[in-house]
Amino acid sequence: LDEHLRRLETVIYTFSNTKDESVKELTPDNSWYVEFSTHKKMITLKTNKSDGESVEYGFQFDINKGLVVLEDDLGNYFELDSFNRVLTLKNADESLLTIDKTNILMSSSDSIALKTKAYTLDCTTTAVTAKTGTLTASTYGITAITSIKGNTDVLGTFGVVGATAFSGGGFSLAG
Repeated sequence: LDEHLRRLETVIYTFSNTKDESVKELTPDNSWYVEFSTHKKMITLKTNKSDGESVEYGFQFDINKGLVVLEDDLGNYFELDSFNRVLTLKNADESLLTIDKTNILMSSSDSIALKTKAYTLDCTTTAVTAKTGTLTASTYGITAITSIKGNTDVLGTFGVVGATAFSGGGFSLAG
């Protein structure tokens, strides 16, 4: 009742997660807990799998560092870094999405698929590196000075308007 005397404090609420009647003390291994610490400038929520749960979660706000982290024990992870303006989303398979200020990184060991009605790429430069590739469209136009290097096969109708240079490798038209 003497709230006017209270200053920095740490309060931990612990909730039993065991059916074992012989347990005399609640620990992070047999309970879920919430910790509010104005000393450490953190709020933490933690679960465990002591009663057969299939996954364990940790959710933490680090107010001093400006970080919010949500993770599980399977390797999935989300982080908000407020001061550095970075969002990171990563799963247990190491697929990654990072939004770092004005840069976005997507990474996956297998594939990244985009499906939408319309897709527009507006950039100053672009580079595509691939061992193989296919561009399929009923109509496709390239409006630029175009340089094609390496072996090129054109299947179907091919029209050239303006100056076009082909160098290196072989070039064949079929159709």
